[in-house]
Amino acid sequence: MDKAGFALLEPDSPRAVVLAVPHAGRDYPADLLTQLRVPADKLLRLEDRYADLLVREADGFATLIAHRPRAWLDLNRGPEDLDRAMLSDTRPGSIAAALARKLSGQMVSARARG
Repeated sequence: MDKAGFALLEPDSPRAVVLAVPHAGRDYPADLLTQLRVPADKLLRLEDRYADLLVREADGFATLIAHRPRAWLDLNRGPEDLDRAMLSDTRPGSIAAALARKLSGQMVSARARG
């Protein structure tokens, strides 16, 4: 697995279909596990557990398969879906500070409010 948290497998030939499994990740980083506020088994409800194994059998199609779990990185989230309270690192140059600047003034989605 690469540092991106997902794998993009190139197709054998050009196709109009990309198979995506954005919530199949089961690689839980130690940082995430040590900072949990809920029991680790509760995170399993966020997964599409083993759905990636089904897609791996679809030879010839481009696939995007998440390796990191949705609790760490949700590949279906847009910037408007980010919980602004999670962007607490205000040090100049931090990713959180850059995101907070980019998102200031933008609408917050119902997903983020939830």
